[in-house]
Amino acid sequence: NTGGINADFGCTITNCSVRESTLNGISVGTAGTITNCSLQNNLGDGINAGSGSTITNCSVSVSLDGIEVSSDCTVRGNTCTFNGAQGDGSGIHVTGTNNRIEGNSCTNADRGIGVDAAGNIIIRNTCSGNTLNWNVVAGNVILVVNATTAGVVSGNTGGTAPGSTDPSVNFTY
Repeated sequence: NTGGINADFGCTITNCSVRESTLNGISVGTAGTITNCSLQNNLGDGINAGSGSTITNCSVSVSLDGIEVSSDCTVRGNTCTFNGAQGDGSGIHVTGTNNRIEGNSCTNADRGIGVDAAGNIIIRNTCSGNTLNWNVVAGNVILVVNATTAGVVSGNTGGTAPGSTDPSVNFTY
């Protein structure tokens, strides 16, 4: 595959797989929706979405940026692993404002979550094993807690509190 899936304004892409595209795996214009897709080994971004797009429950690995969004987007419940393998990249890369980045898992990339502009909310995400877990400019709503690891847990008791009871906190582990 050389070009992946390219869709224009207001398109919906669901339950698709794209592998080894020489460009972006999936690209959508303004107000696109991408749900339940799997993207692997793409030379460009796994997913690249225009303003007002929604990306949920996707798995993106071994791409430049796993998911890249501009402004007014929702990125929720995605798993991004080993991104940046095609160059310098993030699990999730935000280039604009008014985005909601929520409940994603970003591991083993150059940057877990990278945000280039102020005015976004980043909540309930986890980042681990990235060269830099968080690279977020000032002016965003984000709280990161470095989770404390537990000792051995056997049976019904044990473990360590994660370090916060705030349900919107982001964790590094």
